[in-house]
Amino acid sequence: MLQRSVTIRRPVGRCHTAPSGVPLAPARASCSHAPPPPPQRSLVARSAADSADGSSLAGPAVAELAEQHSPELPPLGSSSAWSGSFPTATIALRCKGGDTVNASVLTLVGAFGVLRDRLASSSGALPAELDLAEDAAEAWATALWLLEPKAHPGGTPLDWANLEPVLRLAHKYDSAVLRAMCATWLVCLQSQISLAAPLGSPNNLLVVVTLLEHCCPQPELAVYTQPILSNLDRILTMNQSRMGDRPALLAELKCLVTSPDYAALVSPIVQAKVVQALASSLDGVRQCPSCGCLHGFTDYYRSGSFQCAQCGK
Repeated sequence: MLQRSVTIRRPVGRCHTAPSGVPLAPARASCSHAPPPPPQRSLVARSAADSADGSSLAGPAVAELAEQHSPELPPLGSSSAWSGSFPTATIALRCKGGDTVNASVLTLVGAFGVLRDRLASSSGALPAELDLAEDAAEAWATALWLLEPKAHPGGTPLDWANLEPVLRLAHKYDSAVLRAMCATWLVCLQSQISLAAPLGSPNNLLVVVTLLEHCCPQPELAVYTQPILSNLDRILTMNQSRMGDRPALLAELKCLVTSPDYAALVSPIVQAKVVQALASSLDGVRQCPSCGCLHGFTDYYRSGSFQCAQCGK
């Protein structure tokens, strides 16, 4: 009995012949007779063809064309666009009092999210200056010097005098790298942070904790901020466990709490911790049964051998 053969033509590759009823094996991925892929037209050629056949030059082709060939402000999605278009471009930052600081465009775009969005939303060419009238020029000079010293040689190193304004710039303009640098600097100098420092001092423990809670709440910065935050909790909790340390601690807290700037410089969260420490110190206070005066804060009184300094009993 004769067996018919069926010829099946594939879209790409050779013609395969198989007996009727016999399944064909799958075609191999590569075929020496496969025609080459059609040539890809460039974006400009595609746009020209669209215009030639009567359609308007619009849609994705135009967006891509503008993104790749615009002579004005490049897209901010890739750093290569900025580095290729503005390798040395600078912008004048007009700060408080009319002072200006020249900043590298690449530094602003790469390190400050708020300024990156602000420049991206500006229409037309790159602006000659940015109005930052609320910020101090000295703080910007230090911040830019920390980020790229060669491009901004006019800055000064980070110290206690400029720490707060620089960290507040990092928080205001969303600079993750600048926040991390300031937090790391604080941890390295943690030994200089103390409750004994005046409230107006930048290395006062209450002031530093307030600054970190406001400017560095991000979880990824906890490795830097937690040692300082924990130190405040440890000192205030020590007031409850060691009665002999209470007089010195309460004297320091009293000096800070009675300062006229206390409410403005210390956050409500830190104030609540201080109030809790002051309230817990009342556990060691007892009233003399003879004269009515208050005593406490010593292990002698707790053991019952305390003598009233007022009445001698």
